Amino acid sequence: MKTNTLSATSEKQAAKIIQVQFATDTDVRIEVRTLTPISWVPRRPSVPQREFRPALALAVTLLMACFSGLFVNPAHAALTNSSTDLAVLVVTATTNDAALPAIRQALDFLGTPYTVHIASAQPGALTADKLSLGLRGFYSSVMLTDSQLAYSPDGVSWTSALSTAEWATLNQFSADFAVRQINWSGYPTPDSGFNWPTAAFDST
Repeated sequence: MKTNTLSATSEKQAAKIIQVQFATDTDVRIEVRTLTPISWVPRRPSVPQREFRPALALAVTLLMACFSGLFVNPAHAALTNSSTDLAVLVVTATTNDAALPAIRQALDFLGTPYTVHIASAQPGALTADKLSLGLRGFYSSVMLTDSQLAYSPDGVSWTSALSTAEWATLNQFSADFAVRQINWSGYPTPDSGFNWPTAAFDST
């Protein structure tokens, strides 16, 4: 003969008594306890998480890579005993360049001092005295919104916002003080270390 009974022992636990008859007048009682499953609810983080911004993250990554290169594997300055201020020169063709707000946001986020030079608004103004004085360079890196600083003054033709003399001055400053240049964007050319592209299309 076999009988089953169920009795509650606590609010979260029940004891199930199983009676098994092996022989006449011989009983063996087996106690089986069933526990109520525990539900787990994840807690919200106590520290609020910042909103992820892919554009800002990319900008900060590029800037950190630039500054890391300055200290880990610096270029050799042509001028001995020269030094540079820890500041960035941002050169843009116009004030409405799409890359300028992103560059500003990244530099402001890092707390990096910088100066913005609007090339088309100050033609011929990028001279050697604006970049250095003696053995002191005013900037430790240069950021160009575009590799050629191209813009259209009349809405039809395109030209560089820097003159040939200004480009020569900027390149000479970079060589004299081992200042690295960053092109935020640009068309691939041999001057930037790329081959001329074989095809292109308008993605607008």
